[in-house]
Amino acid sequence: MFISEGPIVGYRTVIQRGDGGTPIETFTNIGFITDISGPEVMLETVDSTHIKSPNRVSTILPAVSTIGDLKLTFEFDPKDSEHNGLINDSLDKIRRNFRLIFPDGYQAQENDSALNTIWSFSGYVTQFRTSIKPDDVVIGTLSIAVDGELEITT
Repeated sequence: MFISEGPIVGYRTVIQRGDGGTPIETFTNIGFITDISGPEVMLETVDSTHIKSPNRVSTILPAVSTIGDLKLTFEFDPKDSEHNGLINDSLDKIRRNFRLIFPDGYQAQENDSALNTIWSFSGYVTQFRTSIKPDDVVIGTLSIAVDGELEITT
């Protein structure tokens, strides 16, 4: 098992989209990513304070966990099949499996990519937007609303 020796850089981080295949699903890299944000892990709580709470201090109980949106920024290529697939996923309301692969295995002395940490989740593309300027590359942004659990494999 690889033991972390500290922070890693984001270079070589990969986000992949599943094809929905069964029994074996194939994952393909989403290309030209420049920024990944999220998903945000949140724990909702409920107030459990009562009239005999010790020392008149409020108390809480954990309720449900929510995995927030994953947001991507990328250089948009209108002929890229994965970019077009993401647009169609949103239009067709398709729930997809995704994987976020961190480059921590590349930091290992063995340089073994199998050591990478992977976050797996399912979700819906809830937003896809392009930004076009005459003096810059066309930028795409999208949001994936995570539906269900976040599975972490190290």
